[in-house]
Order: sequence, then structure tokens, then C-alpha cells
Amino acid sequence: MPASSPALWLYDPEGRWPDVAGRAVPADARVVDGRCLDRIATLAEDGAPAPVVALVDDDAAALAALTAGADEVLSRSELEHLPARVARAAARRRVAARRIARRAAEVRVIDGTLESFGRAVSHDLRAPLRAIDGFGQALVEDVGDVLDPEARLYLARIRAATHRLDARMAALVRLTQMVRRPFEAEPVDLGALADEADEALREAAPERDVRWRRDPELRVVGDRRLLRGLVDELLANAWRFSAPRSPAHVTLRRAAGGFVLRDDGAGFGPTYADSIFNAFVRYHTDAEFSGQGVGLAVARCAVERHGGRIHAWGVEGQGAAFGFTLDPEAALPDVGPPAGDRP
Repeated sequence: MPASSPALWLYDPEGRWPDVAGRAVPADARVVDGRCLDRIATLAEDGAPAPVVALVDDDAAALAALTAGADEVLSRSELEHLPARVARAAARRRVAARRIARRAAEVRVIDGTLESFGRAVSHDLRAPLRAIDGFGQALVEDVGDVLDPEARLYLARIRAATHRLDARMAALVRLTQMVRRPFEAEPVDLGALADEADEALREAAPERDVRWRRDPELRVVGDRRLLRGLVDELLANAWRFSAPRSPAHVTLRRAAGGFVLRDDGAGFGPTYADSIFNAFVRYHTDAEFSGQGVGLAVARCAVERHGGRIHAWGVEGQGAAFGFTLDPEAALPDVGPPAGDRP
């Protein structure tokens, strides 16, 4: 075959490759010219059991073919080794298929468990809480005037506790849904999503003076719903913990490897930089700042569903920064102290 015509060679029913110097090879493989990188990638992902073997001319072409997804590479000058390379590649693919099947079974079990858990929390567990709160309200309305002050205080605390627990259960359901949501990649304007989150926060708290700034070009490819959850939670977190400051400052910048969202609010101690992303871990008390302790867990889930990572920096009284990347191969952006007086 002319060197100028990269092609895919498909075996014939008798298991021979007449276009590869007429050499007989097993009929359970696919041989492709190493220059056809797109075709290699397509074949590597089609789920067929036959391995993909790329014929190459040099080490650079071999690396490119393996990166594209080839199971094995072979120099054109070594075609006599093709049957052995096919057998080796087929064995590796069988091992990988078993591992994938085992992992898929584990994922199905986890997914079913999460579905049952979310359904139980949303209905079976929250219903008794609502009943407790309802009977508490009935007591207040029916016999509240005959209760002594201490009894009314206890009743108020019971109802407040049920409200807090119900809110935390709702937050836990939201986190569970984030984990199970199907991933659908598309072009997304991350800046526009952040602007919408900022606008909603302003409508909910018009008395706040929060100076919001972002870089103009923040387009990415990802799941829109997951990314909306990410910016909603990060912006809400920044607004919540900058409440004592007026004006407060919040920024979203593109950085090397990803993005950094920064505020000049209450901050947190450095020992909490890792645990702050765990559900229900809170650095501040309810009396200081309200919240359920799930927002940053939702943000981390959204980032990790994209294959990325997120980390944090904070100093008490000086603010916090959250750096994240949506690219599995990118380094995390720097989230150290801001260069100027403001984030």
C-alpha cells in the first residue's frame, strides 16, 4: 500500500491480512496505519474485544499511537512479529475488560445504594420530622398560653432542632443527586453562570454591599448543571462568610491550570484547608454564620465529576480562596494570599 495512503486494514473471513504483505495473523485484531490517530482513537473506544495494533515507522509515531489508544504498536519492518503482538494485546485487553466489568458492577451497587439512601432521607426520614414539628406547632396554638416560660422555651428548641435537621437532610439529598446526576458535556460560559448566581444573592440580600468582579473570558467545556452547582455554592459561601465586611469583595479569575474564586471575608484556619470540603464539617458556629455545611462538598463533587481537583487557602479575618481545575492533567492554580489589598 502506498505510504501516502494511511489506511485501516480489516481481516478477511479466513483470518488473513492480504494488505499487510500477505501475512497470516489471528482474526481477532485490527491493524491500522499509525498515522491514522483519529481512527485509532475511534477503534480504541468502540468496545470491541479485538485489540488495535498500529503499524509505525519510529518511536515518535509509536508514542502518538499509544497515546491515541492503540493496544500495541509494531514497526513495519517487524511484521513477522505481528501474531505474537496481537496475542499479547488481546490478553491485556481481556484483563482490562474484566477489571472494567468488576468496577462497573461496583458502581451499580453504589448507585443503587445512593438511590435508596436518597429516597429514604427525602421521604421516610423527613416525614417524621415534619410530624414532630407539626405537633409542636399544634401544642403552641392549642395550649401555649397555659405553658410556663420554661416549657415554651423547650418546645421552641425542639421545633428549631427539627428545622435544622430537616434542612441538613435536604442538603444531603442535594449532594446525593449531584453524585448520581448523568454527566453531559457541552460548551459553558462559567462567567455567565457566576453572574446569575451573584444576581440571585443580591436579590436575596439587597442590603449587602458586595463588590463582584470576574475575568471576561471564562468559557469551559463541562456539564452545565454541575458547573451551576459549583459556582452557586462557591459564591454563596463567599457571600455568607464576608457578611461582617462592608463593602465585601469577591472575585473569580482564570489562573494557570484553572480558576480561583477569592473573598475577603472571615476566612478559616490553615488546618481546615482539606477537611473544609467534607460534608457537615464547619469551621464557624451557627451563631456566627448560618449554613448546613454541605455547600463546599457539593462544589468538590462538581469539580471531581469533571475529573478535576479543588483546594482552599484561608486566614482568619483575611478571607479565603478556592482554586479549582476541570482538566485532569492540569496543575492546581495557586491560591496563596492576594497580591494587593483586595482579592
